Amino acid sequence: MRRLMLRNENELRILLFLRLARRNSIPAHPLHLAAYVYSAGFAGVRVSWTQREQLLASPTGRQSPRPNTLIAMGTSAWAAPRPPFPRAILVCPVCQGQLCFSPRLIRCSLCSREFPQEDGEGAYNLMPESFASGGNILWSNRLQEMERWYEDLMSSPAQTINCFSQDYQPFSAILASIRGRVLDLGGGTGIVRHYLPPSTEYLVADPSLTWRRSQWSSLAEQFPCLATQPNFIRAVGEYLPFPDGSFDAALSFWSLNHVDQPERVLQEVGRVLKPEGRFLIVLEDMPPVWYDWPRHILISLADRYSAKRLISDLWTRFRTGRWPLQTDHIRIQETDLRLWSDPHFTVHRRSWIHRYLAYDLRKRQNRQDMRA
Repeated sequence: MRRLMLRNENELRILLFLRLARRNSIPAHPLHLAAYVYSAGFAGVRVSWTQREQLLASPTGRQSPRPNTLIAMGTSAWAAPRPPFPRAILVCPVCQGQLCFSPRLIRCSLCSREFPQEDGEGAYNLMPESFASGGNILWSNRLQEMERWYEDLMSSPAQTINCFSQDYQPFSAILASIRGRVLDLGGGTGIVRHYLPPSTEYLVADPSLTWRRSQWSSLAEQFPCLATQPNFIRAVGEYLPFPDGSFDAALSFWSLNHVDQPERVLQEVGRVLKPEGRFLIVLEDMPPVWYDWPRHILISLADRYSAKRLISDLWTRFRTGRWPLQTDHIRIQETDLRLWSDPHFTVHRRSWIHRYLAYDLRKRQNRQDMRA
C-alpha cells in the first residue's frame, strides 16, 4: 500500500526531505519543505531507482554510503551526518582511497577493489583478496591452527579465565597508562579493555571471525568487558584500513608472531599512529640474550612452571640448535625487529614481563628524528 501512495517524483522528494530533516534533527518547516520540492524540481534533481528503493525499504532513510557527502537541498547544501566510529575512519586497506558502503559490498572509489560483506557478522570485512581467499596458504594454515587452539581452550571456561588472567594481568599497569584512540592488532575478543581506561576509544583489527562468537560472553562475570563485543574490523596488519595518523596507541599482544610480513606491519602501524604515538609489542618464543639470563634464572628459582619451561627450551636449543617455536608462529629475531622498527619508532623500553618480551615503542616525530 505504501508503494502505491508514492505516485510521483515530488512525493518521493517530500519523503526524502522529511527523513533527512529527522536524521539531522532539523525541524521540517512547511516553507522549507515547499522551497526544497520546488527548487529540486526546477534544478532537475531526480530520485534514482536505487534511492527510490532505499526510501521505500529503509525505515531510517539511509542514502549514499559515502561519508561526508553533500545532499542538495534547494539552493544550499546540507552535510550528511558523519558516520559513527569506526566507519567514519575506514579507508581502502590497499590504496587508502574513499570507501563506498552497501549492505553486501564495500568498494573503493579510487582503485575499484571490492570487499564482500557477510551477513550476520556485525563487522566490516576489509581483508585484501590475497588473504581473504586463502591464497597465502602458510599464513592461512597458521591462522586455522591458532583458531583451533582457542576453541580447545574455551572447552574449559575456568582454564580460559586462568590463561587470560596470567597472560594479561602482568601488563595491567602499562595498559592503564594508555590514552586516546587505541588500535589492537589481533585483539580477538577485546579482552584488554578490562585493563584499559574507560575513556579510551578502542578498536580491534583481526583476520579471524572466531572472536565474534557469543561463547566469549560466558566469561563476562570475570571480565565484564566481554559482555559487549568491541568495535571490530576484519583486517590484517599488513594492510590497515585507516588513514594516516588515526590512532594514539597500538597494541600487538603476540599477534606479530602470527603475521605474514612483520616488517610491513611495523610500517603500517607507523603510518596510522599519530606523531609520538605508542606501540606496545608483546612477543612469544623469543630467546633471551646474555644480559637477560640472570632475570630468567631468578624467576625460574621462584616458580616451578617457569623452571620446567626454561629447562625444556634450553634442551630444545641444545638438541636442534634453535630456540623452540610454536607451529602457528613465525620466527622473529630481535635484531630484525629493531631493524624493522628503527625507521618509524624509537625504543622507549625493552623488558621481559612474565615470560614474554615486550617492546614499548614511540613513533618518531618528523623526518629529522627518523634520520637520527
